[in-house]
This record gives sequence, structure tokens and C-alpha cells, in this order.
Amino acid sequence: MQDSWLNFTALTIIRIVVGTYVVAIALGLVAGVDPAALFVPALGPATGDLAGTVTLCALALAFMAGFGLRLFSASLALFVIGSSAAQNLLSPASADLQGFWRDVVLACAVLPGAVAMQPRAPGRPARFALRQARRVHPRRIATGKPSKRLAAEEAAAKRAELRRVAQAAQAAEAVKAVPSDGVQPELPARPKAVLTPV
Repeated sequence: MQDSWLNFTALTIIRIVVGTYVVAIALGLVAGVDPAALFVPALGPATGDLAGTVTLCALALAFMAGFGLRLFSASLALFVIGSSAAQNLLSPASADLQGFWRDVVLACAVLPGAVAMQPRAPGRPARFALRQARRVHPRRIATGKPSKRLAAEEAAAKRAELRRVAQAAQAAEAVKAVPSDGVQPELPARPKAVLTPV
């Protein structure tokens, strides 16, 4: 556990030092990449310089503070490499490979922030955590028309309910037909058959 805490602390200190250096570059206190190189062709010199300085300074401050480390470290590295390429490599007459490689090294110093720098809890390594995770059993959800089996089950349930209602009605009628004194009611007389000669 002490090693993971030491690694986390070291990476945090490196992140703060690199972020401070990038903020100093953005404010013009240290020579480095020109943050306005990407914005000057579209916005002009004054507005491009302001936009580049604000963008580089904001990315560096967010990187230093640790907000969204993966997003901001990758964005900062891409911004530094893009600005350096626009500044040092676009015109072959004034190509400055030394300045470009300096900025590439700076971008590589920023990239370890893209890795999650949280101290790992003691215990099993992360590769075993996936194997022991709870298994997920997805349920099928049907949309649209119900299946034939489901429709048949619903029809059978309706028929059984109707049968029960009919039997209950017949039982109620039979109870009403029986007189209370226990004497069987007289049946109507049968009609006599009439024979006709052939």
C-alpha cells in the first residue's frame, strides 16, 4: 500500500510541475510553444493571441487541478503538439525541429495524466476483478405483437374464467329452482302423440 501511495504522490507532483510550466508558457514567462499559432490564421493576431493564451492556460489549470484527467491531459497534449506543428513545421524556410521536439517532450510529460492516477486499494490486482464480477443475465423484452404462445395462454385463461362464471350462474339458478319445503315441483304434462294414418 505504501508503494501505491508513493506512486500516486509522485505522479501528482509531476502533474503539478508540468502544469505550472505550461501555465508559465501560456502567460509568456517562459519561452515555449506559441499558443496563438492555431488561432492567428482564423482570428487575426490580437484575438488569436488572446484565444490561444486563454485556451492553453485553461487546459493547464484544469490539468493541474485534476479535473477530468484523461480528457484534459489528452486535450492539452494535442493542443501543444498542434500549436508546435503550426509554429515550427508549416513553413519549410523557418522550420525549427529543435523547438518541435521540445514541445513533443512536453506533450509526452502531460500524457501520463491520461492514465487513471487513483491509488489502488490493497488486495487483488485489477485483472482478477473482472472475473469475479457478478454475472448479468439479460432479460428479453418483446415489443410489438405478442408471440403466439403468449396469445394462446391468454385465450385459455379467458376461456377458463368464462367457464367459471357460467358454472357459478348455473349453480345459482339451480338453487333458485329448488322449493324451500323440499317438495319437487310438478313437471309440465307431456304432449300426447297423435298418430296419423298413412
